[in-house]
Amino acid sequence: MKTRSNFRAIHPRLHYIEWGVAQLVAEARHLLNNQLTSALAEIQLLLLDVTDDEARESYVVIHNQLRSMRDVIAGMIRTRGSSRWA
Repeated sequence: MKTRSNFRAIHPRLHYIEWGVAQLVAEARHLLNNQLTSALAEIQLLLLDVTDDEARESYVVIHNQLRSMRDVIAGMIRTRGSSRWA
């Protein structure tokens, strides 16, 4: 069967492709997490000093969105941990 022999020829390479994708995702997670940590720290400092209620409300919205993004990235980490790359 031609299909089966093609799969056997490609299959050994799949491991390297999967590993490369996993490395790319890990690097992206790391870079995004670093940027989010900085942004969250900055917005928390702004929240300490803001006196205007309208500005505070805007900062809280930004803070909550950043936390949501952080949670998505944390979910990517957990998902990777359940895969065969862990």
